[in-house]
Amino acid sequence: MMATKKEYQNLLDEVKDEKSKSLNKGDLFNIFGIIGKSSDEVNIHSKFLAMLLNPKGKHGCGDAFLRTFCKTTSIDISRFDLDKAEVFAEYSIGPIRKNRTEGGRIDILIRFGKEYAIIIENKIYAGDQENQLMRYRNYAKSFKSFVILYLTLDGHAPDKKSTHEGDDGNAYWSEISYESDIKDWLGKWLELKRSENKTWIYPIVKQYVDLIDSITGNDVDASFTEKLCNLLGEANNLAFAGEMKKEIFDAKIKIINIFCSKLKKSANEKGLSSETDNEPDEDDPFIRLYMSKKKWKCCLVFEIDTNAFYCKFGIVLDNDKITDFRRKEIKDLENELRNLQDYRNDHSWWMIWDYLPDEFEKWNAETFVSVKNDSRNLLGILEEKLDTYVPILDELSKKTVRLHYEQNFQYERFSL
Repeated sequence: MMATKKEYQNLLDEVKDEKSKSLNKGDLFNIFGIIGKSSDEVNIHSKFLAMLLNPKGKHGCGDAFLRTFCKTTSIDISRFDLDKAEVFAEYSIGPIRKNRTEGGRIDILIRFGKEYAIIIENKIYAGDQENQLMRYRNYAKSFKSFVILYLTLDGHAPDKKSTHEGDDGNAYWSEISYESDIKDWLGKWLELKRSENKTWIYPIVKQYVDLIDSITGNDVDASFTEKLCNLLGEANNLAFAGEMKKEIFDAKIKIINIFCSKLKKSANEKGLSSETDNEPDEDDPFIRLYMSKKKWKCCLVFEIDTNAFYCKFGIVLDNDKITDFRRKEIKDLENELRNLQDYRNDHSWWMIWDYLPDEFEKWNAETFVSVKNDSRNLLGILEEKLDTYVPILDELSKKTVRLHYEQNFQYERFSL
């Protein structure tokens, strides 16, 4: 039997009451959550980890972090003076060559002169690039010895397109995870410092560990969980909660679709035609709004994943409009777009893409409430992106059509 509205409300009120007690104690405060971009590999995780690993870092703890990290990951650095280590985040090893065997940016590089290097490739949600680890290995061969660590949330293996295996068929990298290795490393450091005079870095590291729990799905407060368990065990509360789960999901989808209608209206006012794909399923759990012009060979896309509610904006090819284009012409268009700015491009479906900023990267309950009550902030972010890319795509469209015409003209002239 379906629960009544009053029964739903009573259950929600009790859950909110327990949650507010945690909030009032400050248990849920986290500086990383406040500044947003909790899964930003470059600006949050790589930079923060590099700062900790640097013996000359502003944390003021000398080589304590680096020494503990090497012990945790079984790296033997006993013959090196850790104080002389150089640590870099986003270290450039040159432009990526056409054969993609050299160049790129190393997420974290630790080096001891030309003797030894530790290379950390940091992956939160981004996919692997072609020959990525192989390029880093080729760079690392300039050192007498090196270690390459492939860091992910759960410690999974890199894609074969990134590694191309070792020359002898063996792996030349080691896999480590945030969930285990990084938490273990920082946990050991916190334990070492627990009885000492705690500097400002102690609570920051503790909050970073909480952030790791959050992005790996282990952030539920134990006492709150126990109270919630007891609450759900009362009467028919568990059955009510099961019924509410689908209703909550449907409510989220409705909020997204209402917002898409507003974005669609803005796109139409800017001369763009738009089409919504708003029927997510298990195989394709996305809601997407495609925005384009007749003369373009690609589409601007607003996308939200209905599994985890990550939100993206980017550009994809319009397959209905490129049937008469050669692969080289499409590649030229992709290269033009990927040179525009520092957008992600490591996904086969997208030409360029990125998560939306701050609270709109991964939607939580507060995000949905915010978008429902006042969508102007999110709408403004996306309208700014449209204003940026519409003239660029207009210009690229002229260039691509002109190039296509010239190449076809040459082909026809020489085939006579």
